[in-house]
Amino acid sequence: MKASDSSNSNASSPFQVFRIFPSNWNDVKSLAKLRKLAEESGESEIDFWLDSRHPGQFADVMVSPRALPHFQKFMASQNLNHTVTIRDVEKLIYLNEFEPEILRNSNKQQERPPTMNDLNNLTPNSKSRDESDLELQSFMRRLRDDGGGGGKAQ
Repeated sequence: MKASDSSNSNASSPFQVFRIFPSNWNDVKSLAKLRKLAEESGESEIDFWLDSRHPGQFADVMVSPRALPHFQKFMASQNLNHTVTIRDVEKLIYLNEFEPEILRNSNKQQERPPTMNDLNNLTPNSKSRDESDLELQSFMRRLRDDGGGGGKAQ
């Protein structure tokens, strides 16, 4: 496969983040070499999000689709232990930035004033609606019988 074919096949691939686990000083030196190569390239194909300067301290590195084959080859040649932590950076950004807003907007559209059914479902007593209606009618009757004055000064 030609280099141009490789870049075309990776054009739709996502940016990924790898966590690299240096277990000894040789691994730390290999990471320093990768960092230096990334800095010298002047392009943002490989970006160290979290650097490691000691064995046992992991590094997080974002890799562009274009640099992925070279990165994987380097990792294999240096025998560095690593894993993918974010498979699609763009998708994760979208989910974090836009998904909550979409959910908020959809919830706003669903908001409505509560109905009597909603309020009845919230009441802690277990009386049926008919029993509640009878109590309300009884209360209204007592108000009428009392003259509606309720003890107010006339």
